[in-house]
Amino acid sequence: MIRVLVFLALLWIALNIFVWFAIDSLMFHPHRAAYGLEDPGILLVEDSGGPVGMMWRPVAGATKTVLFSHGNGQDLGNLTQIAEIINALGYSFLSYDYPGYGVTPDHPTEKGVYRTAEAAYRYLTVDRKIAPENIVLMGYSIGSGPSCYLAEKFPVAGLIFQCGFTSVGRCYNKYRLTFCDPFPNVRRLKRIRCPKLFLHGHLDQVVPFNRGREAFAAAAEPKRCVWVKDADHYNIWLAMRPGEYQKELREFIGTSSENLKKEPEATP
Repeated sequence: MIRVLVFLALLWIALNIFVWFAIDSLMFHPHRAAYGLEDPGILLVEDSGGPVGMMWRPVAGATKTVLFSHGNGQDLGNLTQIAEIINALGYSFLSYDYPGYGVTPDHPTEKGVYRTAEAAYRYLTVDRKIAPENIVLMGYSIGSGPSCYLAEKFPVAGLIFQCGFTSVGRCYNKYRLTFCDPFPNVRRLKRIRCPKLFLHGHLDQVVPFNRGREAFAAAAEPKRCVWVKDADHYNIWLAMRPGEYQKELREFIGTSSENLKKEPEATP
């Protein structure tokens, strides 16, 4: 019995060592850039930590701007659809690429993602002179990590948490198995005071539905959830009734500076 316990302890130590050194390659999967600097709305913004690729799609007279943090298998070249949805609602749209994604150089790390997220926030507040109370953060999948980071650190109007997780280390388990636990959303959500909208599909196999529900349960008020019965990780707006996704975004973004009261779970 003692030998078994010693073996399990050594195995757990080995697992922690492996994860510590391999976490970046396990977390991030950048692909060849799906866009070029000549594409409409694409910028290369110089920041103190290096250049950051961004997509800026403004709408004249927009009252709110959505700062979008994309998923792991995406870059700015894959965001045309969500940018068009946000623009069609009457809101401006900004997104950015993490280190190693698109035209943003360097190797992707958790800290590097936070750096590029801050660069995007500064671009809006400093370069574009957009007031923080008119910025709504939207994080999809791994993008929920930098979105929660920004929402905890800076003033914003609201946070949209789409197909997000509690933390990387708890993505497939309720409790983490290693010391290394990047993007600790569940801890940050308890301290984030801006209004929050959670969207997640019951059929999500990339970030299981229970992780989204646990993130919602941990989050401080005000908050609202929309659980979509027939949606997976990639088709949440298609699985909802026509126009329902846009309706949820419009209502949340339009009132995101106000305190939203918790509403019953919805399953369109």
